[in-house]
Amino acid sequence: MNHYPLLMALMKRNVPLNFLLILDKWFCTSVTCVKWITVFSEMFSLRASVRQGGILSPHFLQFF
Repeated sequence: MNHYPLLMALMKRNVPLNFLLILDKWFCTSVTCVKWITVFSEMFSLRASVRQGGILSPHFLQFF
């Protein structure tokens, strides 16, 4: 999921600016790695996704 269309959709629904800024900061600083058996990859930035198992993730998907 591209983060910017999500933020635009939330703006259109009059979500408070402070909450949008928190989400933007959270998305911009999200990093992850891949685990394969017992080996972990280097950390890399998430450019377009929602966190698997995140409490808010299913709610974000309803905007699309």
